[in-house]
Amino acid sequence: MRLSLVCSDSNRKSLMELLTARGILIDDTASVTLLERGLEEPKDGLVIIFDSDRFDPLLAFFEEIQSEGAGEKGKAFIIAKRGDNFELLRIEEILYFFADGNFVYCQARSGRLEVRKKLYALERELTENGFVRVNKSHLINIMEIHEIIPWFAGRLLLKLKGETEEIEVSRSYVRSFKDFLGM
Repeated sequence: MRLSLVCSDSNRKSLMELLTARGILIDDTASVTLLERGLEEPKDGLVIIFDSDRFDPLLAFFEEIQSEGAGEKGKAFIIAKRGDNFELLRIEEILYFFADGNFVYCQARSGRLEVRKKLYALERELTENGFVRVNKSHLINIMEIHEIIPWFAGRLLLKLKGETEEIEVSRSYVRSFKDFLGM
């Protein structure tokens, strides 16, 4: 995990030690900012505000996030944008990601949200979590597939659980899709 850190000089050294010991990298370009209460908030990204005299709840929060992502699978959550606000979504809440023009969105049970990553980067990060590329614009959570239907010209059609939308596995992705599922 990468975070931008905005805090007083007196807290910087000890916070950096505590965070790096937990595998958290400090990066001023990160989309998540750890902000000491009372300092100026950045204009963009997700902000986590902490009290300078109480590090324990902050550290407990990061340990909980890390323990959820430390199992057999990779990343446990993703940051997505709904309107002007950012949300922390658990990976298992996401049905699929899709590209539309220059934007990437995720379709979750709670609705459609914008993601600030490219589809190929999400594919690389989320393969361990059961996401597979099925065409040039869709990355699907295989746990959300209800039915796989053989389709015309060697393609496949996917029906998702509780969804009316069907997503096509294009011919160029059928082999890698079947390999991913062990078919």
